[in-house]
Amino acid sequence: MLILEHVHLLSFDAQARLAGILRHGEFFPVGSSVPRRLLCRIYCTSAVDLNELVNECLFRRDLYFLLGTHQVRVPALRERSEDLPLLLEHFLTEVGAAVGCRRSRPPTSLASLLATYDLPENIAQLRRVLVQAVAMAGGGRLTLDLFRRSLDGIIHSSGEGSFGSRADNQPATLLIPGRFPTLSEARELVIREALRRSNGNQTIATRLLGISQPALSLHLKKSSTPDR
Repeated sequence: MLILEHVHLLSFDAQARLAGILRHGEFFPVGSSVPRRLLCRIYCTSAVDLNELVNECLFRRDLYFLLGTHQVRVPALRERSEDLPLLLEHFLTEVGAAVGCRRSRPPTSLASLLATYDLPENIAQLRRVLVQAVAMAGGGRLTLDLFRRSLDGIIHSSGEGSFGSRADNQPATLLIPGRFPTLSEARELVIREALRRSNGNQTIATRLLGISQPALSLHLKKSSTPDR
C-alpha cells in the first residue's frame, strides 16, 4: 500500500508521471531502464476538491479519473467536534508515553476551546497543539491557558487557521425566523449563543464575542438584575 498525501500539490509533470504509472501499471525505478510492475494499492489524499481543480485546469483530468475509482470524504475536524474528547484522550496518552510522563487530565473546557478554532490541517495540527502544550507543561498540570498559548503560537507561526474563523472566509450569516429582534435583544441572543458554544466558559465566550472579560461580566450582571 502506498499513500500519497496532498496529491493536489503535485506539479503537472509529477501528475503526468503518476497518471502513466496508474494507466500502464508499471514504473521505472530511479537509475534503471527496466520497468517494474506496480504491485501495490495507491491511496491519495487531498485537502481540496480535485474536481474543482480539474474545472479550473489546475489538475489533470485523466489523473482525476484514474484516482477516482473509489472516493471517501472525511469531514473536516470542525465538522465533527463531537469527536474531540476521544481524540484528546488518544493523543494525550500517546504524547505522554512518547515524552515519558504520565498522561495529565486535560481541562474540562478544552474541547469547547478547540471547537472555536479553525484548524485547516485537522488531526495533524491538533496533534501538534497537544504536543506543544504537553512540552510547555513540563510534566506539570495541563491548564487551559497552556493550550490557548499553544494554539495561538502554532496558528501564528504557520499562518493557517484562526480563532473563530470560517473555512470559506465568508462573513457569518444570522438567521432570524419570526419577529425581527431589537438591537438589545440581538445582543442578548448572541451572548447566550457564545456561552452555549463555550459550555458556559466565560473566557472562551469573550474570545468568540471579541469583548473583554469585565465587559461580559458586567453584561451578565445587568441582565440578571431585575428592573426596579
